[in-house]
Amino acid sequence: MKCPKCGEELRRSKKDPNYGLCDNCRKKFKWVDDYDEDDYEEDDEYIEEKPAKRKTKSVPNARSRSKHKKKKSNGMVIGIVIALVVLLIAVAIILFFVKGRDKDKEKDSQPQNNQEVQKPSSEDATLNGQEQPQTTPELTDLTGIWRSESNEGAWMEATISADSISVDWVSDEGSTRSIYWVGTYTAPTEPIENYTWVSNRNAEQTDNALLASTDDTKEFTYASGKISYSVSMMGTTTQMELSRAQ
Repeated sequence: MKCPKCGEELRRSKKDPNYGLCDNCRKKFKWVDDYDEDDYEEDDEYIEEKPAKRKTKSVPNARSRSKHKKKKSNGMVIGIVIALVVLLIAVAIILFFVKGRDKDKEKDSQPQNNQEVQKPSSEDATLNGQEQPQTTPELTDLTGIWRSESNEGAWMEATISADSISVDWVSDEGSTRSIYWVGTYTAPTEPIENYTWVSNRNAEQTDNALLASTDDTKEFTYASGKISYSVSMMGTTTQMELSRAQ
């Protein structure tokens, strides 16, 4: 019998006469023809080739997949919490804005009594034929903290220093602050009762603030002991008034 692989003559195995061995291929094959037992010898050096092991791809274990899903879930929760906080602050500011506008309308609808201011006469300037001493008026100083009226725990607060003014939205009874304006302040150079200045916005401190004004400039007015300026939101503009707090 010949080897079906290479055509060489097979020799019958003594251990298992049902198989023939090929010295060339080092393989054994099923013997199908009659054979003579003396014609074949057992090959003790026969080596049976084993099939190569199939490489398997590494599969990430369940623990690593679980950790990845957990990190992704935690990131989503943090994002939702931040969005809710910003939404609550925005709602509080909008309510404050609307109520402040309603109060301004009520003030405008109330009747005002025009009273004449009596000017001091020349006689009042003298006492027993002598002129009263005149005091030198002090320079108007607007530095300090100014606040608007509180509406359900929310208000606007301005801090004026020598050369800058910052205005914040304040909510949650003062525990939450959001930047509205940061800009320049020009102090008056003489004693005056009314004063107006134009503040240039500090873009570096306000560009990334969610509730900050995007105007390049804002006009502030001081009159009757209060500082006023316009605030625009959702297509509506109202006049905000702040009184000195400190």
